[in-house]
Amino acid sequence: MLAGTALTPLSGGVLELFSAFENAVGSNQNDTITGDNRNNVLAGLNGNDTLNGGNGNDTLVGGAGGDTLNGGGGIDTADYSTSGAGVRVNLTTGFTADGDAAGDTLIAIENLTGSAFNDQLTGDAGANRIQGGGGLNFLVGAAGNDIFVFKSASEASMALIGDFIVGDKIDLSAIDANTNTIGVDDAFTSIGTGFTGAAGSLRYDQDGISLGYLQGDTNGDGLEDFTIEFGLLSDVPTQLTDFIL
Repeated sequence: MLAGTALTPLSGGVLELFSAFENAVGSNQNDTITGDNRNNVLAGLNGNDTLNGGNGNDTLVGGAGGDTLNGGGGIDTADYSTSGAGVRVNLTTGFTADGDAAGDTLIAIENLTGSAFNDQLTGDAGANRIQGGGGLNFLVGAAGNDIFVFKSASEASMALIGDFIVGDKIDLSAIDANTNTIGVDDAFTSIGTGFTGAAGSLRYDQDGISLGYLQGDTNGDGLEDFTIEFGLLSDVPTQLTDFIL
C-alpha cells in the first residue's frame, strides 16, 4: 500500500476511498476504486479493475488485466510505468494492446506514461502530456498543444516523435544540461544548427528527406549526449520557446 493511503474492501472487490486520503491500491481481484475531488493515485494491480478518478488531476495505474480507467474531471494520466512489457495506446481511436494495456478501456484520459519497454503512445485532439519512459518509443501527440516529456538523456535517445507541430513542446526540465556542475540542475540555454562548445546547448537538423533530429550536449565536448528523432512529416523544434527547460 502506498504511503498515506487508506482503502476499505467492500463486497465484490469494491474499494471505497476515504476522504482523508488521496491514494489507493487494489488487490489481485476485480476491484472498483473511486477517488474524490483531489489529485488521486489509484492502482488496480492484477484483475479486471475499474478505476474512477473523480475530479482532480488523477494518475490511474490499472496493472495487469483488462481495466477500465475513467479519469473523470481534471487532467488525468493513464500510467503504464509498472508494465512488464511494452504497451500500445491510442487516445484518438481508443485502441489499447500489449503489456498492461491489453484489454484496457480509457475514458477521459488526457496524458500517457509508458513502460520501460518499447511503447507506441498516441494522443488525441486535446492537449496531451506523453512520456515514453525507457525502451524504443514511438510518440504521437495528434492535434492539440502536446508536451513530450523526457526524464533523462537515455529516455530522450530512445524516442521517435511522429508529429511535432507548432504549439507542441519538448519537456527537458528533468535533464541536467551541464553534468560538469555538481549538485546543480542546469537548463539548456541555446539552440541552433550546431553545438556552441559549451554544456547546455541543443542542435537540430531537418532536411525534408531523412528523419529530423534534436541533439543535446550536456558536458561541452561538442558531441551529442542524446538524440531525439522526428518523423518525415514532423516539424523539428528550432527555438527555446519550443521547450520546457
